[in-house]
Amino acid sequence: MAKWTDVTSYSRSDTERTPKTWELQLGSELRICVSRSINYSPNEWVMSARGVLDISQRVLKSKNITEAQAEALDYVRSAAASVLRSLDAVKS
Repeated sequence: MAKWTDVTSYSRSDTERTPKTWELQLGSELRICVSRSINYSPNEWVMSARGVLDISQRVLKSKNITEAQAEALDYVRSAAASVLRSLDAVKS
């Protein structure tokens, strides 16, 4: 079973190591990342996904990491379902 991993890059001088980037690797097919971004408000989580789905930075509504991870998974599930519906609509 896949688990979220802290992949935050820390400076050697960091005295407080607060996780800011979490990643969920699903085989070689999909990588989902939830992180804080310097491009957004410090209290906002941003998600992206790479692999069979390509989702650029998307601001999440959730304010804590557990809810943000769940929201990211829900978004990826919805995007995957949309792709599958489109594939099912294609006539062979």
